[in-house]
Amino acid sequence: MFKTVDDFIHSFKTCLMNNFASGPSCSIQEKHDQLIAEIRASEVTPEEKEICLQNVERAYRMIKQDLFGREEEEWELK
Repeated sequence: MFKTVDDFIHSFKTCLMNNFASGPSCSIQEKHDQLIAEIRASEVTPEEKEICLQNVERAYRMIKQDLFGREEEEWELK
């Protein structure tokens, strides 16, 4: 099942692009939750699940940064 960060980025981008083209829209948060649920329900080793969960989190952070820029914490004045 090993899915890479790029695989998950592609999933998020597909979700976003489908919002413009067809069908009911789906937020990246909903897609994130769906991917997490799929990984947890999969019948693979715990190690594989952990790798996939880490990869989906990295991909999610990267997509959010591409879309929205810096993380909220970075915007706070010091």
